[in-house]
Amino acid sequence: MRYTKRYFWFALIIIATLMLKLNTWSDDYAKISSFRGAELKGDVFYPLIARSLNEEGLLTLEIDGEARVNLDSNLYMDGEMIPCMSLNFIQSIFGASANACEGVITVERNGERYKFVVGEDEAEKNNSSFKLSKAPVNSGNEYYLPIEDLCKLFNYEYAWDEATYSVSLSSPDGDESYLPKVYDLRKYNRVSEVRDQGTEATCWAFASIEALESSIRPEQQMLFDPQHMIKNNTYGRNANDGGDYMIAVSYLLSWNGPVEEGTSEVCKHLQSVRFFDETDLDAIKWAIYQCGAVSTSIYVDVSSGSMDDSSYYNDAKGSYCYMGNKEPNHDVIIIGWDDNYSSANFNNQVDEDGAFICMNSWGDDFGDDGVFYVSYEDSNIGSQGVAYETLSSINNYDSIYQTDLCGQIGTIGYSKSEIYGANVYKAECDEILRAVGFYSTSEDTDYTVYAVDNYTGEKSLLNRVEVASGTVDTKGYFTIPLEKRIELKKGDSFAVVVRLETPNTDHPMAVEYESEKRTKKITIEDGVGFVSRNGVDWESSEEKYNANVCLKAYTNNR
Repeated sequence: MRYTKRYFWFALIIIATLMLKLNTWSDDYAKISSFRGAELKGDVFYPLIARSLNEEGLLTLEIDGEARVNLDSNLYMDGEMIPCMSLNFIQSIFGASANACEGVITVERNGERYKFVVGEDEAEKNNSSFKLSKAPVNSGNEYYLPIEDLCKLFNYEYAWDEATYSVSLSSPDGDESYLPKVYDLRKYNRVSEVRDQGTEATCWAFASIEALESSIRPEQQMLFDPQHMIKNNTYGRNANDGGDYMIAVSYLLSWNGPVEEGTSEVCKHLQSVRFFDETDLDAIKWAIYQCGAVSTSIYVDVSSGSMDDSSYYNDAKGSYCYMGNKEPNHDVIIIGWDDNYSSANFNNQVDEDGAFICMNSWGDDFGDDGVFYVSYEDSNIGSQGVAYETLSSINNYDSIYQTDLCGQIGTIGYSKSEIYGANVYKAECDEILRAVGFYSTSEDTDYTVYAVDNYTGEKSLLNRVEVASGTVDTKGYFTIPLEKRIELKKGDSFAVVVRLETPNTDHPMAVEYESEKRTKKITIEDGVGFVSRNGVDWESSEEKYNANVCLKAYTNNR
């Protein structure tokens, strides 16, 4: 018995020493469960394994045969070896709405409403309590729920393989999430205050800021400053010049903002955005349900902060519908919908019931405390739309490398759906390349990301190493965490490379270039970029096309 105890403590000393030396765990260390026949107690050893799995992203998920790698802390192993899932993953995997505020997590799916409390193993379903196998946790400012409990609630089959640290889920036959007929973000405290833009042409900034605030509510009730965006946008536009969603998005993606009202320091990092070019009712509803308010452009035939003189606006009902060919000229945010909203409420002839619930930036004297209804049949509702999917802490990455401060101005290609793009940067310190960001110019874009840790010339692009791959379903901007560790040395040049294949398009790569008066501020001399039709023969994007490749790199200091 004495010797068994000695072996046990000796094993723990070895493990602790390895942890101190390596500050991480390899697969071999993570799978150790005994030492010379002496079983290690779970309450001691499990937290060490869990820490390794979480730090190295080794916990994996498979759903209906499709593997999901834990690249961005979407999965979490607790100290008792119980796999848990983040709220973002709950939304994408189960098609639910999931939000948290002050330790209370609310999940909605198919008409059912669930409430969980961090640290408590009792939850509620439609106000009726039930027991959980494990209490929800908050780790690294992320909320996690036990996957097995979620599967029981949603009738999914669940399997856990401790040998490979993998979770397998199987959805029930015919199971599909569906949207409610009526949904209003105000009901769930997911909308900030109504603002008044006054007489300035700044609706684009107000709509963007308000949609951005909605994306992190109710958990974080921050108020961002639209005036900072107006004064510091990368296009150099002022309050009288007008603007659009790309001016707002480029300001955010370049980390020029946002800032909270009354401050001047950037407080969040925008990492992914979804774009809508036309009215896709269901897609916009899902974005609202899962991500918060969606900014959109509409056409209004008045220039003041009132629609009283507009023939398309019914003041008594607070309803609006324009059915014509004029280009949109005003931005608002969509905060919900009502499929049953009567077509009789609109001034003009509308065939079907249904409307989006929108919030304006003309103060609370407009409409119903700043809110009005826009018919699904409006010509522009949903166009130039933006959903802010991922707004992260400023601690997510230490540095951003970029040349496309004004974002996507146009697209480039070789008259086919495939293209390679590359950007070269110089490491400012000893760093780890953590992620790469790019625009998807249409739906169902397949991507492969590569890295070159020591760029010495165009030929070294052939020495690229694959670091991530996958598919993005929608149009927008996406930050892709890397699956491999790439170390960079201070002063060395490095390259990030992406291969994009976007069906039904001849120009799949987003680029920044001087195209009109409002883009005069763009600088092409600030980067070294390349494009290629095959990944072998490269052309300088600056010299050949007078453009910057929209391809950003994100790093953490070593």
